[in-house]
Amino acid sequence: MTHYICIQFRLSNADFPAALPALLTHPHFHPVSLGGIEGHAAGDDWFLSGYTMEDFVRRFAQGASSKPATVELSSAKNGVNAGYLAHIAEDLKNRQFPLGISPYEQIDETVDRTFIVNDGIAEAETEACRLWYAAHPDGVLYLYGTFNLVAPPQSASEKPFLCAFRDGAEPAGQPFVLLRLARAPLFRSQLEITLMTWSTVWLEDERNLDRLVSVVQAISGSEEGLISSSSLSVEGSFFMAREGRLRAAFSSVVESDCHSKGSQ
Repeated sequence: MTHYICIQFRLSNADFPAALPALLTHPHFHPVSLGGIEGHAAGDDWFLSGYTMEDFVRRFAQGASSKPATVELSSAKNGVNAGYLAHIAEDLKNRQFPLGISPYEQIDETVDRTFIVNDGIAEAETEACRLWYAAHPDGVLYLYGTFNLVAPPQSASEKPFLCAFRDGAEPAGQPFVLLRLARAPLFRSQLEITLMTWSTVWLEDERNLDRLVSVVQAISGSEEGLISSSSLSVEGSFFMAREGRLRAAFSSVVESDCHSKGSQ
């Protein structure tokens, strides 16, 4: 059964979102990868930065009908991930898709969780993405990040709870938090910012939910004056049974109409 929480903001313009650079300084959510793709029949245009591009590539490359037209890379200033990004780009050009997890992603089997410890992306990567987006205004942007979760009292180490990326180590596993940014399908002059999470960890400890709310508040605050609508939707029996709690938690930043879907 699919279950998720989805929070979406509709902006009144389609400019590069201020939320991306604003999230770089968030105390709990740490952006580690930023990818972009603009689709074309003759070959897509790609933007890659960060340390965990495997999921992003798998989402889009396997359905592409041809090799990419261009692949732009933005590595860290110290070049630590330049080789990694070049390898991902080469695989894209050869239509070979990554099957495993990122070499920067570490597995802690004691808690069945992965985590990533590095500096993450910085202003240089978001600025490079802003310039790429200016040249590719129909591009879809995906932001991946790690999350500082609250470690339970009995935990021997906080390491897998700080900079946590996702539950388990399956290649198709979903990250704790994923942001998608793209023009609205029927309103091309407007931008949609969508935050998705599939994890139930937010409802295991109220402090984790508070931290997730703070990410949404950071997005809302950075786009103040531009948000024309917002919504919260949930799917799956687990989240639907707790919809009231979620509605109350996000009430300060999301419009009161909260929609839920049954499992399909």
